[in-house]
Amino acid sequence: MEVVALLALVVAAYLGFRVFAGSAARREALRQANVRGEYVPPVAEKVTYRGEVEGEEIRTKVVGVTKPNPRGRPRQMVIAELTAGDQLALARDPNNPHDPNAVMVFTRAGEQIGYLRTELAADLAPVMDAGHRWGAEVLEVTGGTRHKPTRGVNIRIVVTDEPVT
Repeated sequence: MEVVALLALVVAAYLGFRVFAGSAARREALRQANVRGEYVPPVAEKVTYRGEVEGEEIRTKVVGVTKPNPRGRPRQMVIAELTAGDQLALARDPNNPHDPNAVMVFTRAGEQIGYLRTELAADLAPVMDAGHRWGAEVLEVTGGTRHKPTRGVNIRIVVTDEPVT
């Protein structure tokens, strides 16, 4: 139970102590704001993640989606193949020269699509370093049109109270 309380504090700190109720109307308002290209603050709410894990939910955009991958295909090419519901993996990058708290975002095939935001990574890194697991999935791929050719990825991150074994 202590781990659950710690995870709740991490989420609350990231959100500036604003934890929102997860009503269907709120989710639709957030989706519409995102479609219009407006800034959508992350939301934390109690959810059941695909019926498997219950935990706190964080919604955020993946950053660094236009940067090249050191090995493999360009991130924009990988993102073009993603669809809502695709499962993602999160991995720490403690040797990152720009951010020692960096958290990378990968497809299940192991192709990097970017990073979590610096502020979010700073809160999640210590918990990840302690061995706790995070689930992630694609909510939406944005862009890829004539007017917005660069693609972005909105994701949902679900924290669990189970350590990685």
